[in-house]
Amino acid sequence: MLKWIEKYILAIEFTIHKSLMFNKIKHYQSYFEGKILDIGAGDQPYRKLFSKTSKYISTNTKNHYKEQSEEMNKFTDVWIKDASELPFEDKEVEGVLCFQVLSVVEKPELFFKETKRILKPGGKLLLTTDFLYPTWSSEDRGRYSKQQLERFAKEAGLKVLKTESFGGIRSLFFALLGRRIRSYPQRIKDSKSLITKVFRVLIFFFYLLFLPLISLSGYIIYLSDKNNNSDFDFTFNLLLFAEKPL
Repeated sequence: MLKWIEKYILAIEFTIHKSLMFNKIKHYQSYFEGKILDIGAGDQPYRKLFSKTSKYISTNTKNHYKEQSEEMNKFTDVWIKDASELPFEDKEVEGVLCFQVLSVVEKPELFFKETKRILKPGGKLLLTTDFLYPTWSSEDRGRYSKQQLERFAKEAGLKVLKTESFGGIRSLFFALLGRRIRSYPQRIKDSKSLITKVFRVLIFFFYLLFLPLISLSGYIIYLSDKNNNSDFDFTFNLLLFAEKPL
């Protein structure tokens, strides 16, 4: 039963985070050529957007993927302990990508310093990270504002070229609603009483019943919000684009 529900959600749900990620990365993909490094690449969902690069190196941490690290080997060129320490030579790469990883980095200020160290002069950093969004991992350590991201970059010696929000309050509410819907199977499982469990099951099936309409509204929100890049107070995600000075 749960498998069919998961398949239904995957088929119907509109994920605004994924759509905004692809939309934003497309605007920056042309800046990345040569040898690039993807920090915390996961299963490389955005690799196809960087087809002009001569070499794409992906990293992951075994701490995060310890239960499926063997399965992740095919997506991982280099296993690292943490993005605070990168096993690469000085001035080795033309670009660094870091998508949705900074919140689990133990020492983010060191990540920016390491990024500056391994970038060639003129090399670029493209980073996205959670802002007004729930924690999603036991390793989750922090949320960083636009000002803090820019401070990390500048203190490391990088030049900030652009910071962007992921839409505004409408996108934020829709992203949180999607997270809430996806949390219900676990919330049902964790129910401490039969009444609570029944109540949560009813709410979950209410969501599932109206999921097509919810997804349609999410797509409309995406279309109206995808070019809103400056609502830094009410956004679920932030983007930073920076450069190592020549």
